[in-house]
Amino acid sequence: MGAPVKFSAPKAVLFDLDGTLVDTGADLLAALQAVREFNGIEAPAPVACAQFVSAGAVAMLRAGLPQALHPQMDRWRELFLNHYAQHICVHSTLYPGVADMLARLEAHNIAWGVVTNKPFYLAKPLLEALNLKPGALLGGDSLAVKKPDAAPLLAALNTLAVAPKDAWMVGDDPRDIAAGWNAGCAVTIACAYGYLGDSPPIETWGATWVAGKVEEMRL
Repeated sequence: MGAPVKFSAPKAVLFDLDGTLVDTGADLLAALQAVREFNGIEAPAPVACAQFVSAGAVAMLRAGLPQALHPQMDRWRELFLNHYAQHICVHSTLYPGVADMLARLEAHNIAWGVVTNKPFYLAKPLLEALNLKPGALLGGDSLAVKKPDAAPLLAALNTLAVAPKDAWMVGDDPRDIAAGWNAGCAVTIACAYGYLGDSPPIETWGATWVAGKVEEMRL
């Protein structure tokens, strides 16, 4: 899968984090397992739960805990996030090709930033552990709203001093694509290699094109 037409090079690229730049599934599954064990569930958390990473902690907990536990979801979310914060980058790694892609952007003076619905207090240390230094970073708690609202993307682009019409948005969730269009980005790219969960088929998200691997972003 690739771009159907040639596009002008962007002046900035905004990326989602989990499932787009970084494979965080194993560490988040470990946090889910910690909550399961707290509730006396000894069996390993289903690996399939990792597909809900991009949908957030609550989505993972709903996928990995019995229905009876859901009334206490706030408590389980707190346990989940506390465990994850203490083990933020044990197994997490960049997806193949990400380091080279970011190096190319920087070599061509193309700014890049991260706009994630992951809380800022988790996103920042994760990026630091992986030695990633975006020009802008917005977390899900950085503003009063988060993706698919345009505000986080617009705030990131303001920090990068780039107009939306000169920017691209890349992500592995329909909210990333919607946020890109809502912000007025020129191009949106959907990452088929990410955590798609129970989202609608990726071809229906309305992205400019779908990337089956990092190299297909053509950045």
